[in-house]
Amino acid sequence: MAKKTPSLTATMIYYYVTNMDKAVKFYTEVLGLPLKVRFENHWAEADAGPITIGLHPTEDGSKPKKGGGTISLNVRDIDGFVNEIKSKGAKVGKIQSPERGRFVMISDPDGNEIHVVEFDPKWVKKTKYKR
Repeated sequence: MAKKTPSLTATMIYYYVTNMDKAVKFYTEVLGLPLKVRFENHWAEADAGPITIGLHPTEDGSKPKKGGGTISLNVRDIDGFVNEIKSKGAKVGKIQSPERGRFVMISDPDGNEIHVVEFDPKWVKKTKYKR
């Protein structure tokens, strides 16, 4: 049976932010993602490989509500990544170590959560997980 091609393709996730300058600085300088575009304080996009992270200002400057989308970013060296972003002032949780590898939750300046994972190559091979 031929694999069915999905009719929808995810290309972007976006977060509401209260301060565009702080948000752009976090995603570009702390996380190191290239800035794709910025339309003053109305919209910005950071390039995260196969997906774009959009930054959208809240309508009235209020804090974004919890429980929105969460992006998951893959890294090859989670310890090095965590040390680097901590040195730049990022809010970083405790590294967890389930069977699939190691992950940590970090927060942007508005409290939006970002999941960062370093998959265990043995687990990937055993489960045939496609990243």
